[in-house]
Amino acid sequence: MALLLSMVPLRAMAAEAPREPPRQEGAREDEQKRHVLGLRVDTGARGTDYGLGYLHVHESTQSKGGLGMTMWLGYGADVRLLTMSHDRVDGILTYATGRLSTMGDAGGIAFEAALGAGTAHGETRPSAALGVFWSALFVDLGYSYQFPIDGGGRPGWLSSHQFSVRVHVPVRSYDARTTFPTERQ
Repeated sequence: MALLLSMVPLRAMAAEAPREPPRQEGAREDEQKRHVLGLRVDTGARGTDYGLGYLHVHESTQSKGGLGMTMWLGYGADVRLLTMSHDRVDGILTYATGRLSTMGDAGGIAFEAALGAGTAHGETRPSAALGVFWSALFVDLGYSYQFPIDGGGRPGWLSSHQFSVRVHVPVRSYDARTTFPTERQ
């Protein structure tokens, strides 16, 4: 009991002691690599593609004073099932995919390029896709454009202008490093 009573004045003195103002956070750089799985949906006039993807991402975050910017540079692969009427699978697309995205405190922008091939209705064609997205955390909303790359006409199953959604799910992060660069005076 005496021990508890002797602690009361210490608590009162600690509460009355002047506090230092919070220090502003200095510059900080965080880097890591991630394995990311993703869901893809692309819908256009000729049909919808539903897909799964994998990205190996190199992530870099720079922050100072509570504000920051994150950059993703990633490469991987997508497999997408094509449906023209949502009652059956009409074909399949496979792509090697590259992504570059930057995101700040109010969202960001992502660019995607894909190269591969699709097959449907007994026809296989090389194709590519380009996309631009608005990013918020691990979700991207945007526009993508698919096109054949063999010089022939567009097959009936390959949508061109598409509304696209990407959902990224990080499954493993590794090789994390944090540095505190010195500011130049």
